[in-house]
Amino acid sequence: MEEKTLVSILLLSMNHELYIENSIESLKDQTYTNIEIIYLDNASSDGTFETAEKSLQRSGIPYKAFRNKESKGISINLNFMYAQSSGSYIVALSSDDWLTKDSVEEKINYFYLHPAFGMVYNSSYTYNYDSQKIAVCSKKNKFKEGWVLKDVLKENFISTTGCMVKKATFETVGLFDENSPIEDWDMWIRIAEKFPIGLVNKELAYYGVKEGNNI
Repeated sequence: MEEKTLVSILLLSMNHELYIENSIESLKDQTYTNIEIIYLDNASSDGTFETAEKSLQRSGIPYKAFRNKESKGISINLNFMYAQSSGSYIVALSSDDWLTKDSVEEKINYFYLHPAFGMVYNSSYTYNYDSQKIAVCSKKNKFKEGWVLKDVLKENFISTTGCMVKKATFETVGLFDENSPIEDWDMWIRIAEKFPIGLVNKELAYYGVKEGNNI
């Protein structure tokens, strides 16, 4: 497969000084290299932004960096980063999470084989920063793919970390609802109404937690 298609990584941080370097390093190590990073710091009170800029410069990956003066909601931030992106495929990533080396390539390959699909998600590991324990995503036994609207209306079984959405899909269903408290589930439902949803059923990302909670 030729790497002609640009993938935009929307990297969002807030007080992730201890974690963001590892997250950016995982993007630098991707086997699929035609990527750009759209980075936004959500008004961190620590040195996250400065650490991120140094890591981004070292990575050699084309990037744009932005910084909120005041904290804003996740959907507002995602929509802002999307507006700055140029890729045909979009991956949203929190900077306390990271991707396996083959994460982007696996999903690009899936889209090449399934061009009618609107998005593709993957299984992930959960990494506990306190205990350093690693576990497979607890939703894995509930994963489904294809036309899954009836299923996703009942339960948000989609593993968000590392999932990839076509830009054309967003152009069809719209951006994230800035008034929704469950912006990801709302988006998956809207996508499932219009497109089949794909699955790469292997662990292609790490979701960071502290004592069972999202950092």
